[in-house]
Amino acid sequence: MSPEKQELNPVQQQDKEDAESSGVEYDSDLDYSQEEINWKDVVRIIQETTKEAFPASPKGNDFSEQAFQTYWHGVFSQLAKSIESDNSIPQFLTTPPVEEFTAQLFAKGNDDCTLGCPCGLPRIPAAIKLENSDGVTKVDLIKAFTECMYGEKLPKIYSPAPFEEGQQPDMKFTEAPDRAWSKIAPSLVYHSDWLIGSEKSKPGVDVIVGEVPNIFVYCCGPDNFLKKVEELSKKNATQRK
Repeated sequence: MSPEKQELNPVQQQDKEDAESSGVEYDSDLDYSQEEINWKDVVRIIQETTKEAFPASPKGNDFSEQAFQTYWHGVFSQLAKSIESDNSIPQFLTTPPVEEFTAQLFAKGNDDCTLGCPCGLPRIPAAIKLENSDGVTKVDLIKAFTECMYGEKLPKIYSPAPFEEGQQPDMKFTEAPDRAWSKIAPSLVYHSDWLIGSEKSKPGVDVIVGEVPNIFVYCCGPDNFLKKVEELSKKNATQRK
């Protein structure tokens, strides 16, 4: 039987109908079962909120850890309330919903200037571990982020050590854990990233990598925040040229 006339199983038939209803040509060689990424807007809002609220943040001569944590806990607690009622942002972080979700905190990427691909970052403990049998939601992430970063304890931020001469990032994400050291300090998020895709994913759709979706969150102290944001903005502008 030729590939064009090969019968589809029930799952493939449903995928075909869903694809065609969305105006996408169905390809039986693609994997339509992978979870699609919905969390981009949540991450974007965290970063935008940080930039917008930064001018009023305790810093310089007025800085104290307690005042800093209290201020930002209030900022993101309010964000959790507003995002819950924002129907423009999907409720679940993936489609279909996943029951687990993690986030790791890094002080920098493999490249101090450009951050580099997170595929080369060392394995570290997840700072945020979410579990929801009904599916992890946008509010789950915002609330967990708030408590992790601005709760009673300061967050533990990891910094990867430089690669040794001739050493390359391991695309299978199996670097030795001793490539990272940690520090506990008041921090702000200036960028986030994640691994996407598969050669068999649906056209134009980002899908998760691995069994549990994970985001890499890049943090710095308040004194370096504007510098980091500016460096990243310049990098993005250069890439668009």
